[in-house]
Amino acid sequence: MYKGLNKYYYSININYRTNELEQKMLLNLYKSKWNNTLKLKDQEEITERSGDNCSKIGHHCEEWSKRIDEETKKDRKELAIKNTGKVDPKRHIGETIE
Repeated sequence: MYKGLNKYYYSININYRTNELEQKMLLNLYKSKWNNTLKLKDQEEITERSGDNCSKIGHHCEEWSKRIDEETKKDRKELAIKNTGKVDPKRHIGETIE
């Protein structure tokens, strides 16, 4: 180690070249493996997540039925103004199902 460099020691440029095989290895380092899809997930976690999804779907269905009732009573312009910036329950139901 050089004396008197202090913080400049860490800013010294180092030339290091990787060959093609090393670059391929580094690119494949964080890729998902073929056997990841075969691993079983924790059953308690799956059960909890599906219960949460069912409750979300129920909540969104209630909101959607309210919105359908409002559509019969108001015209399109009023609905467009009222629903601007609000959560679209139909879209969220589709996303939750997937």
